[in-house]
Amino acid sequence: MRLMIDEGKCKTAGICVKRCPQVFQFTRGSKKAMVITDPIPKEFELLCRDLIIACPEDAIIQIKD
Repeated sequence: MRLMIDEGKCKTAGICVKRCPQVFQFTRGSKKAMVITDPIPKEFELLCRDLIIACPEDAIIQIKD
């Protein structure tokens, strides 16, 4: 599984960073989220799928391989 953040949509809610800091972190200076683990480890895939749905701005995008 691979993910990306749509920076135009991300409004710094931080749900992804708070719930899964192993995969997401804030970008310095902007507080927008970024993906720091690519590809996503299997043990975080279910949580990341939940975060795709939970993101209030629909900014987390699964990249189709």
